[in-house]
Amino acid sequence: MNHRTNDQRKPAVPDVFDVLDGSHREIVANLEKLRALLVAVATPRIGEQTCGRVRNQARELVAFFSGPVREHNYDEERHVFPTLLACDDDEVRHAAEILCEDHAWIELSWLDIESELVNVADGHPVADAEALAIAAHTLASILHEHMALEESLLYPELRGRLKAAARRSISVRMASRRPARTHPAI
Repeated sequence: MNHRTNDQRKPAVPDVFDVLDGSHREIVANLEKLRALLVAVATPRIGEQTCGRVRNQARELVAFFSGPVREHNYDEERHVFPTLLACDDDEVRHAAEILCEDHAWIELSWLDIESELVNVADGHPVADAEALAIAAHTLASILHEHMALEESLLYPELRGRLKAAARRSISVRMASRRPARTHPAI
């Protein structure tokens, strides 16, 4: 007999808004890790033990901002913004346009620091710690403002506009693109 027990059921697909909100929490946590890394790389004569830790942190940050952050932005561009860009509310439509543009600025800001973090991950010293700090601050500022607008205006608007079937369909599509992770959110 091929009866399934409760233990054999597929895990529930996380709701689109749980995934998006979880992504925002992880972005905030990784921006804090980036801030801590900048302090470490600006410290003269990092010890060998710290140096290995700093390299690992740099690798993790490169992986996160090059992977899950880009996935998150892709999901918003594919599943969030189109509905809101097509709505008849000028304020919502304008906010969605701004957030679409933000994604380009986020990517450009990330590219300003990515190669330097790759160098740190490879064990090389930072060429210009001050320039790296400024670029990282720019990235963090854009991301914080971007997420605040999404959470205060766009996500609530989208919740009200998506029918249950569309919400479920988006959730399934987003889940199918993401590998199983050991941590929640993305």
